[in-house]
Amino acid sequence: MYSKTSKKYNILSALAAFFFWGGWAYYINDTGTENVRAISAATQGISSLIITLALVKLVSLIFNLLPRKILSVFITSILSVTCSGSCLIAVHYLIGTPEIVGTVSPPLLVAFLFCLFTAYKLHSDPVNA
Repeated sequence: MYSKTSKKYNILSALAAFFFWGGWAYYINDTGTENVRAISAATQGISSLIITLALVKLVSLIFNLLPRKILSVFITSILSVTCSGSCLIAVHYLIGTPEIVGTVSPPLLVAFLFCLFTAYKLHSDPVNA
């Protein structure tokens, strides 16, 4: 059976990512002009919102393609964050974010933990047993 997370879970997670990581990008890019900081923050916020929504779907998709082993929780998380992280780094490079590593490292770490949590939630769902 195909397992998925609730719509409320998806939306609340995406909104939290938008505000928190957009604010983080504004803070960490303090070496740039006000305009650069605002663009980096908006880019990170929007990207985080989209990536969070996509991660939930991607985690569900990958998880459902793998056998129901605890290792699938880790594989799902690594694949999901590698894909989204590559896109995020490329976007920040293209817009000229001054502190790309500082901007994306914390969100990607949290994204990995989020993917682990989501994949484990799917793994632990009795419907999937």
